[in-house]
Amino acid sequence: MKNLKIICLTLFILMMTTTAVFAANSSVSVYVPGNAPFADATDAIIGQNQYGKATINSSGAFSGFIHEYCNGKDTVYHYDMPNGGTKTITYYMSSGCSYRLFVKSDGVFPVVGNLQNYQ
Repeated sequence: MKNLKIICLTLFILMMTTTAVFAANSSVSVYVPGNAPFADATDAIIGQNQYGKATINSSGAFSGFIHEYCNGKDTVYHYDMPNGGTKTITYYMSSGCSYRLFVKSDGVFPVVGNLQNYQ
């Protein structure tokens, strides 16, 4: 009977630990200076089978894309803001897939981007 209690307790702890790993909310950011000849990206985050959100902000023009890598397949969602401002993109993020936000300044103003796997 004592062994059964130990096994049940161990299984309970494993289930709680596994759930916590998959349910983690993540948020990553990227900064690109103005006149930079390159795009930069956030670190990758893992989706949670729910909508996530990308927010990009700049006083001038910017462009970029959300990159999804899932089951060996790359998908890209392009965006641009020719007059600057704040752009918010709601994007469905599947569990087990990774997502990155790429941003590029199309002028003299810096760009800040944030990607999160929750709303």
